[in-house]
Amino acid sequence: MAYLDMRFYFNQVNTFIGRGGQAEHRSLAAEERDFAYLQGVFGSEAITLKKSKNPRHPFQKTLKLPF
Repeated sequence: MAYLDMRFYFNQVNTFIGRGGQAEHRSLAAEERDFAYLQGVFGSEAITLKKSKNPRHPFQKTLKLPF
């Protein structure tokens, strides 16, 4: 038996499909602009595209810290 504390749980399923909130700003064009901006600020070595078999969208980002 386990107790799950769901008070601080946020479920973000279908982020790019949902209506309302900031959905009008979460588009693929906005993600592409954000990706280019982040690469311009932090460099293309730090901000890269996520390599995944099943990406949710083509501009999922990965942060690589130089440690």
